[in-house]
Parts: sequence; C-alpha cells; structure tokens
Amino acid sequence: MEFTVDLDLVRSQKLLLTPQLKQAIEILEMDSRELFQYVDNQLDTNPALEEAADPIDFCQYTEAADTVTEQPEKVLTLKQHLLVQLDALCLDKKSHAIGEYLIDNTDSNGYMKADTAEAAAVLGVSESKVLEVLEKLQSFEPPGICARNLGECLLIQLRQLDKRDREAEMIVEYFLDAVAGNDAASIADATGLSIERVNELFRKIRNLEPKPGRNYRCNEPVSRTLPDVFIRDINGELHVVHNSEAFPSVCISENFVSGLYRKGAAVSGHVKEWLSSAVWLIKCLEQREDIIFTIAREICELRREFFRKGPGAFRHINKRAFASRVCLHESILDKALAGKYLQCRWGLYELRSFFKEA
Repeated sequence: MEFTVDLDLVRSQKLLLTPQLKQAIEILEMDSRELFQYVDNQLDTNPALEEAADPIDFCQYTEAADTVTEQPEKVLTLKQHLLVQLDALCLDKKSHAIGEYLIDNTDSNGYMKADTAEAAAVLGVSESKVLEVLEKLQSFEPPGICARNLGECLLIQLRQLDKRDREAEMIVEYFLDAVAGNDAASIADATGLSIERVNELFRKIRNLEPKPGRNYRCNEPVSRTLPDVFIRDINGELHVVHNSEAFPSVCISENFVSGLYRKGAAVSGHVKEWLSSAVWLIKCLEQREDIIFTIAREICELRREFFRKGPGAFRHINKRAFASRVCLHESILDKALAGKYLQCRWGLYELRSFFKEA
C-alpha cells in the first residue's frame, strides 16, 4: 500500500482507516521526541528492525548521534550547528577538513581563534585556501560567526544586511574605540558626518550581536527543541537542509534475514508479520521526512522575503491554498505541521506558525 496514495484518500470523510494507514498518520503527527520514543519501542519488540548506520551523504549532517533512547534529549551545540552548515556546502574533502579545523578552533562566543598561517601549516595547504574557507564559514548563521575579532564580527553582520550601509562599516573599521567611548564628536570631526547621523550609526552598530555564539555557550543552546530542518542562505541561494538528528534511521536487520537463510525453513506467520511491519515502518518514516521537507521547501519558496530580511517581512500563508499546493488534505497538513520546527537565522519556528486559517 503506497502511503502517498492513501493520504489522498483521506479527502473522503467516510474513509475507514486501515491499521497501517492509521499508523502512518500517527507517525506523521508525532514530534521528534515522540517519534524517537516510538521507534525505540519498535526496535525493542521487532527483531527484524535495527538502527541504520549513518548514510554517507555530505550534503546532510551525519555526525554520530547518541543512542536512540537518549536522542529526544539531544540538542545542538554550536559546533554541531556549524557542521550542519558546513556539510550543506558539499565542499571537496580538503576544503571540508579546513572547515572542520576552523570550527574546532571557534570559541563559545563564536570567535575563530586559530591563526590562519598556522592552520595552513598544520593542514598542509596555502593560507589563501584557509582564508577562502573561512570566508564561507563567516557566511553561516548566526550572523557574525567565526570572526577573528570584534570589528570583523560587526562588519560581517553589517555586510549581511539587506541594504549595506558603507558609513556604518567605515565607523566599525576605523573608529570602533570611539563607538565604545560614545565619542560621536570626534567621529563627526574626522568624517564630516553630522552628529545626528553618527548617533544613528551608533544605534545601528549597538544593535548588532558582539558575541554571536553566546546562545550556545558551554554547548548549551537556549532551546531544547530539536529543529527538523534548517533554512540556510548559501551564496545568495536559500536551501532547506535536513537535520538528520531529528529523524530516526532504521533498516531491516541483516542478522535477522541471514538467520532465516541459514535455517532454510519456511517463513512462519510471525516472521512474515515482523518483516512486513518493519518494511511499513521504514516507509512511514521516509514519507514523514519527505513531507516535512516538502512543506519546509514550499514555505521557504513562498516566504523568501522573511528568510532574507527578517521578522519585519513576516506574512502568514493561507493554509487551504498551501494544502492544495503540496497535495495534502488540510487535516493531514495540520498533523504534519504540529510539533515540527525549522531553524533559520532569525530563530526557531514551529511550521504551523507560518499559517493562518483559510
């Protein structure tokens, strides 16, 4: 039974749900915490299932996770958050190794502390190559990350604004001490700007984040909610990236199957049931992941202004029209939205917060 076909049948108000379809919908409705608990129980009771090894996919984050029983409590550290974005770039192996080295040398406030010349010597590459990769890291979220000093941190943030302010950048680059001392007069004298304009620039600069890694200090992010997907702006293009830590990965147990072949006996009813249940669970998990990814991708497409410019550009999406766009009944869409989260540079958002009722 194809999951996608059966979901379309939910448009009928008189549909009698089969046990398999009911399970599929229940799995879709679960948040990541509930899902890991559910899958953990399935692993305990179905010998045909086992945890899958991490897939070799350099476009997704595949750092080894804790055991499934501990997974619901797992949260992203600053290092993990940066590695997710590094993997999304799909760099060559050497560039990826440089990125990992620089991330390893980023402190809890978000500053990259390694000397680039020393890093080049350690890694056996040119310093220009290290600087090239560092520039990519500095485009990551949170804004200002992987800077080497306060001035560079603030400049990165200013240059990532939708409309660049060259005068603000000039003040950060040449007059940062005067900003710290609130000395608008000396900046006005040196630049020819009015006092009013300098004070306006002071306010803009002080609204920037001087410690972009602070929310992850001591590897303890503020929220214990695990995002299902990340929205990343990579080289001017918005990308939706799976958070593999939010999706349990299971497969058919090779030991179980090989044991059947060794016995060479007819497959019993219980064995068939275990195998059928395992295959269906895997299909449900894959479909749940695909649906969440599709929803996030369409949200990203419809609300590009928000993801580029920030909360000031936020606009709700009509749920009924969106359901038609992604070919899901509204009742199924509601289940897919609840308890699912995306992380973007502006924060953590539940998927359903993007919608209003028709």
